[in-house]
Amino acid sequence: MADEVKKDKENEAETGGEKKEEKKVKPKKEKQGGGSGATIGLLLIMIIISIGIIALLFLLFQKLDDNQKLMKEQIEQDTNPPKVLEEISPLNLDIFKVVERAPYNIKTREGESKILVITISLGLNIKEKKYKKLRPEFDKKLDLIKQEVEKIITTAKVEDLESASTIYNLQVDIANAINQKFDSKMVATVYFTDKLIQ
Repeated sequence: MADEVKKDKENEAETGGEKKEEKKVKPKKEKQGGGSGATIGLLLIMIIISIGIIALLFLLFQKLDDNQKLMKEQIEQDTNPPKVLEEISPLNLDIFKVVERAPYNIKTREGESKILVITISLGLNIKEKKYKKLRPEFDKKLDLIKQEVEKIITTAKVEDLESASTIYNLQVDIANAINQKFDSKMVATVYFTDKLIQ
């Protein structure tokens, strides 16, 4: 302490008796690195969330695309009935409704039970030689026709009702089975409408 008093007196002598105040310089605080680390962390989180959103949108659009393809196949199948036996003008067809929104128990390939609700109609060829004789028989033997249809539909798998080619195969099977029962070529086309799988 005596040294400090001595220095003060020396300073007064040098400055002519005026006491000069020393400026105290405050040491600068060093910036902490926490701010930039938090920014990088936040940026990484935002990138991960963005990637997740992009992946989710990609999967969503892919699923929508698959649904559109399935709907397109169904529309094509509904508007262009398959040629089961021969090409016949719609003017030469008598539409015979077999079942309307009938429920059938069917299974997936994995064995899971589902319910198919469907309307099935037959396109009867009015130019067939036996048409006038057999047409009343179709009305009388509707139960037999329903049994044949049910046999074929219930042995089908859910996956058989998802593409136009497998639906076509089912329609051909139904037409052939009924034509065999009536010993004719009366059934020219089979229509599946109002199809719903639950």
